[in-house]
Amino acid sequence: MVPRIHELFETLGVELVRDCTWLGTRDLRSIDEPESPASWYDAWNPRAYRTSTCRSSDRCPLYVERSDHLSAEDLLLTTTTWIARCCSSERQFVGRSMNTGRYQGLLDEMGAGPSVREHLRHLGLRGRVIGHLFANSDGVHGWLDPGETTDLAEALGALPLPSFEASAAAMASFRRWHDPSGMRGSFYLPPDGYSFAHLSLAFVRTVATMASREQAGILWGNDLPLPDAA
Repeated sequence: MVPRIHELFETLGVELVRDCTWLGTRDLRSIDEPESPASWYDAWNPRAYRTSTCRSSDRCPLYVERSDHLSAEDLLLTTTTWIARCCSSERQFVGRSMNTGRYQGLLDEMGAGPSVREHLRHLGLRGRVIGHLFANSDGVHGWLDPGETTDLAEALGALPLPSFEASAAAMASFRRWHDPSGMRGSFYLPPDGYSFAHLSLAFVRTVATMASREQAGILWGNDLPLPDAA
């Protein structure tokens, strides 16, 4: 998938490996991650590239003064679609309009260490340049590689979160329907003594644990195309 995105940039006359200092050219991560994600919508200009010494700045849609909003939007829609289709499989809802920054208060309460915070920051922000889109919080927020995913699963496993089997069925057991027919949508009911934030973070732990068993990484996104979408 990464070579394919490199090829896409090459069609625009942009050589990422040679020129780009705004993306990690091995995994396309954002080099300049803020401390915490934006609460809802991360505007394009703060995410765009600014260093005019880049040899591709006159052609790259990521460069703030050389690109227009529409060319960047088209590029990111393409890359996000590829990432979602190539890299995602099982999915789990963790909260409407949720992002990893919203766990910070809970992490403070539980005394979480720096490794948990760092992994969650990467999960919420690595896709800030190449993955976020231009509507609400849509797009690929970030990802962890297999080793980081295992580390996160173990670190979250040490926190006082709701305890249940690491399976999709166990997570689904917390789902409740507004009416028996299922016509009015659903919600997730946390166990007694826990908030939805506890349950949501426990879902992250569970997905990371399941992925770790398969030696896979995890991806955080919102309103992504389905893997088998046409």
